[in-house]
Order: sequence, then C-alpha cells, then structure tokens
Amino acid sequence: MSRLEVDVKSIQNLIRSRVTRAQKTLTKFETQAEKAVKQWVNRGLKTKEEGQKQVAQLVKDVRQTVETSDILKNFKKTNTYHLALQAKDELEKRVADAQEKVFEFLNVPTKQDLDRLTKKVDELNRKLKANSKSDSVSK
Repeated sequence: MSRLEVDVKSIQNLIRSRVTRAQKTLTKFETQAEKAVKQWVNRGLKTKEEGQKQVAQLVKDVRQTVETSDILKNFKKTNTYHLALQAKDELEKRVADAQEKVFEFLNVPTKQDLDRLTKKVDELNRKLKANSKSDSVSK
C-alpha cells in the first residue's frame, strides 16, 4: 500500500469519526428537545402539534447552524481537506486506469465499440430494407 493510500485512509478515518461524533451529538440534541417538548405538552403549556413544530424548527435551525458554521467553512479551507480531495481524485484515476486495463486484458468491448456496432447494424438493416423494397418493385 502506498503512502498516499495510507494518508487517505487516515484522513477518511478522521473525517468519519468527526462526522459520527457530530451525528451522535445532533441525535442526542433531538432526543432532549423532544423530551422537553413532551413535558411542555404534558403540563399543558403547548399542544402536541405546536410541540412537534417547535422540535422540527429547532432541529432545522441547528442543522443550518452546523452547515453554515465557521468550523466547517474553515475545514474546507484547510490543507487536510485539499489533500483529501487530491487523494480522492488520484485514487479514482488509478481505479479507472486499472479498470480500463482489466477490460482491455479481458477483451471486453467498450461502450464506444458497442455504439459503433449498433450504428453498423442499423445501417445494414436500412440497406436490406431498401434492397428488399427495390426487389419487390422490380418483380
């Protein structure tokens, strides 16, 4: 395994752990908000519909805050983020090259080959139809 692949894996693991932690925190927040609203509903301070609306609005506001946060914006500006994108592009290119070599080795026709054959078959069919019409007219 190359150093690039190792670096990409460690970056992916870091990002995955941070995203997982953020998702857990958000889920915990949603649960706590739902509990608080249930208490308000049980005490008669809000109707069930008002409570559900308020929870939905709170969750929406928190998600929007997270998505527009400086932390996320700054992360996208970091060298780590750009390295991860470059590594992803490099790995995608390597996979595409390897896939192309495997298909070439196995002699699998490409989409272009199949399209070219389809056009030839269509052209031959048109010529056959034209010839069969001209033969039936001349008889």
